[in-house]
Amino acid sequence: MQKINFYDFVNQRLKHEGLKLLNQFQMNVLTDSHRFKTIVWHRKAGKTLMSIVEVLKQAQLRIGTYWIVFPFLDEARDAVWNGMLFKIIPENMIDKKNENYMSVKFTNGSYLRLKGADHPDSLRGPNVAGVVFDEFAKQKLEAWQIVSPMITAMKGWAWFISTPIGKNHLYDY
Repeated sequence: MQKINFYDFVNQRLKHEGLKLLNQFQMNVLTDSHRFKTIVWHRKAGKTLMSIVEVLKQAQLRIGTYWIVFPFLDEARDAVWNGMLFKIIPENMIDKKNENYMSVKFTNGSYLRLKGADHPDSLRGPNVAGVVFDEFAKQKLEAWQIVSPMITAMKGWAWFISTPIGKNHLYDY
């Protein structure tokens, strides 16, 4: 049986669901090997889609816990949980879904959890292998300050994705 490239697999899923395929800008970010990335693109450029693809890839490469953190939990539900997440992840890769916690346990033992940064203390707890801060410019910087030691302890990775909103903490990243 022929092995398929991960990104070709994702593009097949996207095409099947009627979504835009990964573009060259997204591919450049996805194939870059830096642990920490800041991506500042305009609205509707595909930042969230790209981050879901990265989390899915990393969750298959290294068993662990992965978070996508939005400014507010409701944004995570609207943009990812009720939106594109289950169009990208095939059912046969999912062991369990928890609607209340917006978490997915993959068949390999990895977890994906959607979180909100509106209550940064809620981000304390388990070590995470990777995190995406979606719309980082709208989040409290304290959220990253809480998660950062967990990423360091796990030798994990972090992405800061956003549209620009003035000169705030995103500017420093």
